[in-house]
Amino acid sequence: MLILTYFNPIIGPDVLYSIPKQLKELISEDDLAQIKRLMDTASPGFFTHAFSAELNTANYFFMLPSDWARGKQEMVMITKIIEEEAPNLKAYAARFQDFAQDLKINRTSIFKSLYINNPPLNYEAEISTEFEFLTQKFEDLSKFFAISQAQTHGILIPFRKLENDRAIHLPMNMIKELENFLGTRKNYFVVFQKRKENFKVDIIPHDGPMVVKFAVTFDGQLSPDTLKRMGIIFQGLKLPFVYTSGICQKGGKCIYEVYLNPIEERDFEETRADLESIPEVDEVKIIVIDLL
Repeated sequence: MLILTYFNPIIGPDVLYSIPKQLKELISEDDLAQIKRLMDTASPGFFTHAFSAELNTANYFFMLPSDWARGKQEMVMITKIIEEEAPNLKAYAARFQDFAQDLKINRTSIFKSLYINNPPLNYEAEISTEFEFLTQKFEDLSKFFAISQAQTHGILIPFRKLENDRAIHLPMNMIKELENFLGTRKNYFVVFQKRKENFKVDIIPHDGPMVVKFAVTFDGQLSPDTLKRMGIIFQGLKLPFVYTSGICQKGGKCIYEVYLNPIEERDFEETRADLESIPEVDEVKIIVIDLL
């Protein structure tokens, strides 16, 4: 599911186009409203956001030069509702960026497409042409996500070997793929997550000597306002996201875990205080994970 949102100067963030088109039949009004509200706090660039264990999104917020907007810029956001077990977020970000750059560089009048629902007098034909071009480009973008890129490798290991070695030995062809995917980066960040009776392992390229983990525990049900406030705090750090766990239940409480690339920063006590100031937050743990 792919959604193109823009900022309507009259009603605020609104959906311009979606694939599939019957969006309201597939997603609740509350979930759609939360997605649109991401524009209120987003900064230009790629980011992910987990509203719940069932609703995770990859997003790209960008500005389009405009002759009609008051500030000469239109605000636009692409949102992909993540359905895969292990999405390739690096590929998502690259595709989103290419889409936005292509419009900015090669179609300078594309801003007119954003006025399709409220066209200025005498500009209807131009707006229709630009909207048709934009939607075709968006359809092309969606085809990338329609193609399954999953590749699996399986090995069968006795528990005794795991217990003795305390390591999972990867097949050599998987090692080669990891090496090729790493590129100019130096390290991999590995996340282990328990899911009911299974364990999930994520291996993520990382160019840095550390990762910082924020584990935020909430007491009671989470409100959209709480999620929004938490999102503003994390985005205000202006640090690259490495991984988010989504929201999970443990002992009757909700836990939201975020892993960030801290660059060189290690003091996050001000961030802790900001998170703890949110009424529903019960506890904030901050763990710095150094390179082995």
